[in-house]
Amino acid sequence: MRGVLVIVVTTTAIILLGTTTIHYLERTAADLAEELLAAQQAIMGEEWELALDRLNASLTSWQELQPAWSILLNHKEIDEIQIALERAKEYVVSRDKTSALAELAVAKMLVEHVPEKERLTWSNIF
Repeated sequence: MRGVLVIVVTTTAIILLGTTTIHYLERTAADLAEELLAAQQAIMGEEWELALDRLNASLTSWQELQPAWSILLNHKEIDEIQIALERAKEYVVSRDKTSALAELAVAKMLVEHVPEKERLTWSNIF
């Protein structure tokens, strides 16, 4: 009987931890994607100072998220997001609209893809 109780408690803890992790990733990814969208909109309007401010805010948010995400995610994904954000910043500084928008789109896609990839689905299992 004791063994069954241990299994039930352990299984429940794993499910709760997994659910909490997915909700955390969804919430933080949505917040960061929203900040990146604001930077994209500023770039489209060629408001370069505003775009740089918004991108710097996104980078600050990313720096705060990165330690927690490093525990939960593959480091390759984290590196790809970091690289895309840094490239986007340099393109904004040089006022290269097309390249900045492209890199921000890549960063946004990578960020939005994280919760999808970590969610428990049949395609992720098999």
